[in-house]
Amino acid sequence: MTLRIIESLENLIKLTPDVQSILILDGDGVPVVSAGEEIRNRSQYSISYNTLIEQAKKLGMGEQKFWSFRYEMNQVVLLKKGVFAVFIMASASANMGILCSMSAQFEPILEECKTIVNEFHEYGEDSK
Repeated sequence: MTLRIIESLENLIKLTPDVQSILILDGDGVPVVSAGEEIRNRSQYSISYNTLIEQAKKLGMGEQKFWSFRYEMNQVVLLKKGVFAVFIMASASANMGILCSMSAQFEPILEECKTIVNEFHEYGEDSK
């Protein structure tokens, strides 16, 4: 099942101009799966995600659908989908509107991720 998820993510990367990689975190900020160019600082994305959630709550912003960050050479879009956070890393020339509208394309992928995470948690409970 994990291979299908990775293949689906790689297909999204190929079909979306200027997207370099995708990282999916669970609700605790733990990396579930990634595809594309190697992501060097996965732990930084996890910390950033948790910080964003805390700050949004403090500011009374409610549930955010996405965040976007732009740097000199690239940009990052964070999509919040249920218990998952999807980081899309792209070049600076990528169309931000397209990146932010990719949410629906992740729904079948995230359903499979949810199954894997639930199985992992059940396995952890059984081994206690």
